Amino acid sequence: MNLQPWLAESWEQSEDGLTWTFHLRQGVLFSNGREMTAEDVKWSY
Repeated sequence: MNLQPWLAESWEQSEDGLTWTFHLRQGVLFSNGREMTAEDVKWSY
């Protein structure tokens, strides 16, 4: 898998490969000017 860091600064995979932790970039804005949150990312999946 070749992930590209557009919305996340970095990420880690757990040792068992079942959990991914993403560190989201701050300052990512929607077209309406609202800042992206972890809840927005969660909702999109």
